[in-house]
Amino acid sequence: MKKEKLIFSTLFMSIFNLCLMACDKDDDYHLEGPVEIEVIEKRDTIIYNEGDTIRYDENGDTLRYETKLDTIKYANKKLVVTDFDELSYDNILIENAFVMEKHINNSFQGLAIHEDYLLQTYHTKNYVDVYDLTNNKFVFSMIQKAEGTVHCNNADFGSFYEPTDPFPLLYLEHRGRIMKTSVYRIVNKTGSFELEKVQVLSFSSCTSCFTNNNSESSEMYITFRNEKHPAESLSIAKIDIPDYHAGNISIDLESSVVKEKLDIVTNKTSQDATIYKNKLFQLKGGPGSGELWIYDLTKHKSIFTIDWNEVGMSGEPEGIGWYKDHLVITNNSGQVYNMYFVK
Repeated sequence: MKKEKLIFSTLFMSIFNLCLMACDKDDDYHLEGPVEIEVIEKRDTIIYNEGDTIRYDENGDTLRYETKLDTIKYANKKLVVTDFDELSYDNILIENAFVMEKHINNSFQGLAIHEDYLLQTYHTKNYVDVYDLTNNKFVFSMIQKAEGTVHCNNADFGSFYEPTDPFPLLYLEHRGRIMKTSVYRIVNKTGSFELEKVQVLSFSSCTSCFTNNNSESSEMYITFRNEKHPAESLSIAKIDIPDYHAGNISIDLESSVVKEKLDIVTNKTSQDATIYKNKLFQLKGGPGSGELWIYDLTKHKSIFTIDWNEVGMSGEPEGIGWYKDHLVITNNSGQVYNMYFVK
């Protein structure tokens, strides 16, 4: 009997190892499951524990396992949900990633992400901190050369000034009520990185505005309010991203330069936002009342609103950006959350 068990166990392990090898080679092998895992084995960032179950999704490209504690983890760093029209709270997984270091006594605001680097701004100080997301460590700081105090609700990247530059152009919105966005080139001329201003965009016909770039279409979306609309409304104007070689530019949001304009009903304060796959991911609200609003810029419709408290996040929502397969979201005290959209 013991010999039969040993043979069965060996056979089981051989089949299981073949499954892992198939996954490593990106083959279309599917596990028929759930399969009970009877061993502890580490592979990449996944640890299979005794009693866990393992399965693939229907596309065969994302490994998922469930522990006895009913927590769910995902492998391969691939986005599972791409059709955001069908979102519910069951599709949202929150991970407490790390807490940023405060190098000055000030609250955090908007952020921008390029490749493995997160650039974090502050409330009233002209600093931009840079973090390496591969190890969640602070790397260095830069100072904005701006007119007056800068409160960066929004931070975003655009195109490259020169193909050899280490970062694309960085768009930093001064403050919603100032209606200006500065465009910076990040350079390294003296052995350290610096922000070199190349353009200031000034907006009129609005009482507050926030800018976001859609890298997929080379268009800029400006969320704004003005005296023509009630306090609870918000407009979204779409324009071509201005030529940064043209110097400082003034843009009237009620003029013909606006290609499209949408009026939205909202009663929350606008925070940072980011655009991914033609969807606007807009943070809104203050301490204890935060929301993430997802809006389809192509279909012109609201998709889903995620209550900040419902998914276990705290503080005032401030910064947001896409990193690989998930959203990175920060609050005013520097807590960094990873938000995954999963099946």
